[in-house]
Amino acid sequence: MVGSRLSARWLLLKTTRAQVTGTNTTRKNVLIYGAGTVGMELASSLSHNESIKLLGIIDDDRTLHGHYIENLEVLGDRAEISKIRATISPLEIFLAIPRIDVERHKELLNYLEDKKVTVRTMPSLNDIASRMVTTDDLRNVDITDLLARKEVVPDQKLLTACVTDKIILVTGAGGSIGSELCRQLIKLRPNLIALFDHSEHHLYKINSELLDILQKTNSNIDIIPILGSITYKQQIEAVIKKFNVNTIYHAAAYKHVTLMEDNILEGIHNNIFGTYNVAKAAFDQNVKNFILISSDKAVRPTSVMGATKRIAEMITQGLSNKKETKSENEEKHTRFIIVRFGNVLGSSGSVIPLFQKQIASGGPITITHPEATRYFMTISEASQLVIQAGSIGTESNIFVLNMGEPVSILALAKQLAYLSGYMLNADKGDTDNSSIEIKYTGLQKGEKIHEELFAGENISNTQHPMIREAREESYEWSEIETILAKLEPRKNLADDKIRQILMRYATQRNPIKPT
Repeated sequence: MVGSRLSARWLLLKTTRAQVTGTNTTRKNVLIYGAGTVGMELASSLSHNESIKLLGIIDDDRTLHGHYIENLEVLGDRAEISKIRATISPLEIFLAIPRIDVERHKELLNYLEDKKVTVRTMPSLNDIASRMVTTDDLRNVDITDLLARKEVVPDQKLLTACVTDKIILVTGAGGSIGSELCRQLIKLRPNLIALFDHSEHHLYKINSELLDILQKTNSNIDIIPILGSITYKQQIEAVIKKFNVNTIYHAAAYKHVTLMEDNILEGIHNNIFGTYNVAKAAFDQNVKNFILISSDKAVRPTSVMGATKRIAEMITQGLSNKKETKSENEEKHTRFIIVRFGNVLGSSGSVIPLFQKQIASGGPITITHPEATRYFMTISEASQLVIQAGSIGTESNIFVLNMGEPVSILALAKQLAYLSGYMLNADKGDTDNSSIEIKYTGLQKGEKIHEELFAGENISNTQHPMIREAREESYEWSEIETILAKLEPRKNLADDKIRQILMRYATQRNPIKPT
């Protein structure tokens, strides 16, 4: 009688606990990859997790094979994964090797691609605080793991030349690039950073973040949030004058290709005339440095977004040429620099979060074209290189960041699917529940199959190994004024007509006659 009552009580408690914790579902079968300190701490942390079944540890160090760590056997090297997966499904691999270098990490992920396992990873050592490792530290493998490159040590002289002890203005400070620029700039000890953005939410967010950093680091830097639009010329001029700005990083822009195709006038108003307002104010008030954040889509543009960015480049070049006509008695100040790069990981509108969302929901993954390629770079690396590039040039330079080789979007989507534990429907006719479909939607208006970084062959190296200089055709200021007069929004031209004018000037390579 006692035994039956104890058994009933045990079953009741077990059922109740499962209902409360949600562990009445299938437990995850997990292998920990890495028998080092982080692997040990992870094994200890997970040993009490009822939703996880730890199968053992994988490590490529043969001297550890057969040993036990936290009551888990080191089963062997990576070759054991396929053997285990053949009898156990689904299977997850938790990578606990934060000390591994970039190349070895990428090589391991490539190895795991076709093993039909879900891969999760621990952050790098720089991101792990001195505390017990928990499952909260684990994250899904993402694009930064697949594309990460060896870090190039920044040139401190280039980083600080336009920033340290200077007054900085960042337009678009709340955006993806602008906010990361601010995070990098604050480390370089400027006297003041003026944050300029038209979005109240984004401005509040980056302002709060920077103030929090200053408080934690006990730094004395003025942070001035300014809510406004670059299309309001008088406001830009007032800000530059009020704070006596030394350096401007012009990151404000509309950058979504398909959205700009349906909003041509707004794209022109913001990207072209907004850039004109900021650059001309810098010119008129002798701001020391003006750095335009441009895009690979400005090279032989096929989209409204790319065309507006190309003309923004031309405005910057035109003002650089115009300063030669200033009075000899007037000191020539503004250095106009253009920095061009491709897609940055983590930016708004990036295709990668879309892929991850589609994979998490079981697909399909949508891709425009099977041969589409794009350049990618982490947002942190791009921002650091922008700051350094802004210190290299003398005037009217176009600097292009070394983005590496273009990446196949299809291959990228496949990698993310495989490392999330899925196969593709096209793989050997695999149509079970672990399969995911890829659908091709076709290129949208203005999109290219391949992007470019240079418009010509006149390319040279700079003192920084990750920054190259492109010598491309520029225009005199009188020619730029002709373009601006033709694109003036108040002309109330139809979208098709204004797009035709825009694309003609953005792709023209012959001198433009003033009218």
